[in-house]
Amino acid sequence: KRMMTKNPAAGGASAGGSSSYTTGIDRDSPIAMLAAHPTYPLYASASVDGKIALWHFARIAPIWEFSVPKSSASKTVALKFNQPGNKLACGMGNGSIHVFHVGMARGGYPSLPFMILDAKQQIKPLHDFAFVKASGSLIATAGGGHRSDLCVCIWDTLLPGAMGLRHAFHCHVDAAATSIVYIPERDVLISAGSKGKLHSFDLKMMRKGAMVAGAHTGRIDTIAYDAKADLLATAGIDGHIRLWTPDLQLAPLHKFAHVCQARSLSRHPGNPKLFSHFAITKLHFYGGNLYACTAQGTVILFGERELWIV
Repeated sequence: KRMMTKNPAAGGASAGGSSSYTTGIDRDSPIAMLAAHPTYPLYASASVDGKIALWHFARIAPIWEFSVPKSSASKTVALKFNQPGNKLACGMGNGSIHVFHVGMARGGYPSLPFMILDAKQQIKPLHDFAFVKASGSLIATAGGGHRSDLCVCIWDTLLPGAMGLRHAFHCHVDAAATSIVYIPERDVLISAGSKGKLHSFDLKMMRKGAMVAGAHTGRIDTIAYDAKADLLATAGIDGHIRLWTPDLQLAPLHKFAHVCQARSLSRHPGNPKLFSHFAITKLHFYGGNLYACTAQGTVILFGERELWIV
């Protein structure tokens, strides 16, 4: 059965009886993104102003810090490890993606990015990105809105500037690509858009696959893939969670309707004057379960049995 829990209020002493310690991380800067390492018990955090830290689950202080140059810093929109876990990338709303080495000191402490993908002219604003292929040098971006031929792009980070644009898919016409996920087992890329559409792309042939119109009513804000169950999940402002086949066909499997109130309001932690109407802000598969975070401050768990029924 589903379990719904409220997020406890922040505050109080941290583990070990101490509520403060010396670190370069600004405790007054709200955390915008978290990313778990694919192999080790590590996770990364990124604040709204681009301050990034690497943490160990058993420690209360960060074990490493990364610095985004102020000249290219903007609102943090995505934070992800590549599949081997040796690279960490932070995406900014201005269209720049900063890529860091994980596990080696470069540029002193904190570490500076060894590569910055500057795609401001092509995809601004950036909404999401994904590492594609196993090498970690190829990145797929989701964003745009002013040009439908640049909403979903494939970039080679080994090439400088605009030369790194390997391919651009014409999709999400009169809209923007808001979320993106890579399916390594099939070499398929799937994007979701601001008008409720889903698109699939075959990266072997660099061609478009299926397009699902009306996958959701309104903007799709999160998309997640589970290799173990071979499921794709999407959610957005309509308050529904939908399950799909993670392939070029994008066949619908199930719909969890009205998981939470559609268009629920919440204040943005980094800007109290900014209101968000996103109903479901994040989906994540782990251990065969599906976790859904809502703008109401709740986490909803769908157990493995519920997912296997579909």
